[in-house]
Amino acid sequence: MTNESNHFAEHRAQPSRNNAVSDDAARPHYSRGGATVGDVKTSVAAAFSLVLGVVALCAVLAVVLSPVAVVLGIVGIIMAVIGMRKARHFGLAGHGIAVTGLVLSIIALVLAILEIIGVATFINMPGWTNWIPQMNS
Repeated sequence: MTNESNHFAEHRAQPSRNNAVSDDAARPHYSRGGATVGDVKTSVAAAFSLVLGVVALCAVLAVVLSPVAVVLGIVGIIMAVIGMRKARHFGLAGHGIAVTGLVLSIIALVLAILEIIGVATFINMPGWTNWIPQMNS
């Protein structure tokens, strides 16, 4: 190496060892039942149940996709139950996410079934779908 490159390498900005935070101190630590839990992870099943619940609810609102919403709602409920069970295990979080996914999946499933049998026609009422042209006139 040349003198110039050595000089540059010596003056390169390096973090101070005294002010550096260790990896253990940077991680969040939670107390659960008297034990310290580091690196808390969310249950994948709980996250999937939330996503499936939201997608199923969107499919219900599209009216044409009500049969898809039934399938997504059922799978979302199953994933929510699995997510709630996994959230009980040590080191996994996501119970609230799984409950939210369960609620959304149940609402989507009920609305989808009501749309399929023809009871919930209030979502696709003609008076609600042409309100924009009525505002323009």
